[in-house]
Amino acid sequence: MEFKEILKYYSRKDVQEAIVESAEDREIGARYLNGAYRARPDIFQYPNDIIQLIKQGIIALDISMERWRHPLDLRPSMKREDLDANRIGWDLILDIDCEALEFSRVAADLLCKALNFYHVSFTIKFSGRAGFHIFVPFESFPETIAGKETRKMFPEAARIVAEYLSEMIKDHLSKELLKRYSLEEIQEKTGKEDIFEQNIFAPYKIIKFIGQIDSVAISSRHLIRAPYTINQKIGLVSIPIDPKEILTFSLEKTKPENVKVERKFIVRDVEPNSANSLFWQAVEFDQNKKIVEKEEKSYEEKKEFQISTEAVPEIMFPPCIKKIFEGLTDGRQRSMFALINFLTCCGWSKEQIEYRMVGWDKLNARSLTEGKIKKHVRYAGQKREQILPPNCDHQGYYKDFNVCFPDSLCARIKNPVNYARARQRMQSKVNQQGSKGRKLTEEEKQKRRETRERQKAFKEGMLRKKEEAQKRAEDEKQASSQTTT
Repeated sequence: MEFKEILKYYSRKDVQEAIVESAEDREIGARYLNGAYRARPDIFQYPNDIIQLIKQGIIALDISMERWRHPLDLRPSMKREDLDANRIGWDLILDIDCEALEFSRVAADLLCKALNFYHVSFTIKFSGRAGFHIFVPFESFPETIAGKETRKMFPEAARIVAEYLSEMIKDHLSKELLKRYSLEEIQEKTGKEDIFEQNIFAPYKIIKFIGQIDSVAISSRHLIRAPYTINQKIGLVSIPIDPKEILTFSLEKTKPENVKVERKFIVRDVEPNSANSLFWQAVEFDQNKKIVEKEEKSYEEKKEFQISTEAVPEIMFPPCIKKIFEGLTDGRQRSMFALINFLTCCGWSKEQIEYRMVGWDKLNARSLTEGKIKKHVRYAGQKREQILPPNCDHQGYYKDFNVCFPDSLCARIKNPVNYARARQRMQSKVNQQGSKGRKLTEEEKQKRRETRERQKAFKEGMLRKKEEAQKRAEDEKQASSQTTT
């Protein structure tokens, strides 16, 4: 772009006002044509500030994910406590990028659907090159997470939520991309040959997702391109778009001469705490991931969390779970996630869990709606691995709900699933000892036959699933090898 075209675009009052509004309480970064930043920190106060920067050779303008009381007080290598004291809050901005815009479209569309699943308020904009930025405002966050102020949990909480969402859509992303494009097309469009992990297509080999493992890391004072500003490399404008138009979005709209200031990217007027469920589920995901990593170091500890192959009866449940099932006035959302994961780990089928959860919801002071519960049960059933409910000492759960009434066994376990499995083992030993020295009744014989039949059916079902998974893996491996050839 020629300088006069850049100056003409930034001279528009509607563009200036939109940029200044988005920079409120934020640090801004001004970049020259070569990508180098002008000295930081900097701020916008008036629309005319933008024109003054453009006349100095600036072409691109960035804003911080964090909101600051005094942005001009920021300095390199500031201590964590000083950053926390200055920080008002922070917004979750999911940054999706790829060498090919069409692949970024698919990832952005799936992320928006994931946020809609959690009823989270968000906006989205074209990044200015080949990706998208999705914005979730701080006003929708929980005030505290695990006893800590959320405003102080940057960047770790942002990483946790971003990683959880990336994992949530990973399989869907892989399927959607392979449904639309061949492996050869993906390699050609991205210029990447290595797009596999263990001979299976790995979507995050071609798509960068901030917060996702082995990708760009979020750090304090991280900046993204401000809405309605120009990308200094290719001359396109970063404009907000309708989430429904992601897959049909046209780059023609992003040329400076075609840009219309119709939408906001930075919004604050949203329903308070609407992102609570997403954050708590992400934190739970992170906690359980750490638990699994720790448990895998020891065979005995891993064995302790072995998933039951037979549904554990409610009489074996720990006191806290029984108390939750009596109905709650507070903590319904978090309890729903904990109960679903608990029942899954205790061998309950999707149908059993759905029926029990809907019945439980009727006992709560306020209903969560049957549709919402069924959605979460279905999603839990789609996970490749069961996730444990929060540990007994997890802040924000059982003690906070006032349902923790430990008995003598509770002191020896760390997780509600441990309790149920321990009770089940103890009862099994009692039954075995009690059955010795006497003949079984016809009713007991019939129950044993039914139990063996259920176990046989379960094992056959698991074997079928394993064979199907192995066949899919072999087919994908064969397809990838043919493509490589």
